[in-house]
Amino acid sequence: MGKKIWQVFLIDDGKEDTRPDWLKSAEQQTHEKLKPLRNSMIKMAKEKQEKERASRKTRVFFISPVRSNNIISQDEIDKVRAYVKKLEKEGNEVFWPLRDNPHQKTDPIGTTILNTNFYAMLDADEIHIWYVPDSRGINFDNGAVFMLIEKLGMRRKIVFVNSKQFPEEIEGKNFIKVLRALQEKTKNY
Repeated sequence: MGKKIWQVFLIDDGKEDTRPDWLKSAEQQTHEKLKPLRNSMIKMAKEKQEKERASRKTRVFFISPVRSNNIISQDEIDKVRAYVKKLEKEGNEVFWPLRDNPHQKTDPIGTTILNTNFYAMLDADEIHIWYVPDSRGINFDNGAVFMLIEKLGMRRKIVFVNSKQFPEEIEGKNFIKVLRALQEKTKNY
């Protein structure tokens, strides 16, 4: 059996940080190196967004499954399409990767798709998520959303569209709880 190097820790729980000093130091150095870049990105994005926001429609980045692979029923696909139409009818400008990412069918690796989606998220005012637990792409996009909100401090309203499909009380850690927490945190953005 391997030797346990460090224990799992939570910064906010008031417990002692039991990680080795080299790891703490590496994390601090990385944080300090990225701080100017983070602040610059946030400042530029906020300035651009505020300037444009006053004279345009609300931009919504919509996360949903892009491939069926038997993880989403035709009925649910129809509901997703109806939701996008509803947003647009309300006057929103919607970026839906399934429909709007020009690389969806041509990118052989996926990195161009991911970059395009990420920049569309950066440019959005709101991010709406139709969550399907078995979708790998949704979980990847949710990670990007988490990074934008929690780590980069970007202000984007998060809407967990189909939250009511899932039980209110759920055991353990999972994306449903994360999405609900992000929605609650950003409801007044």
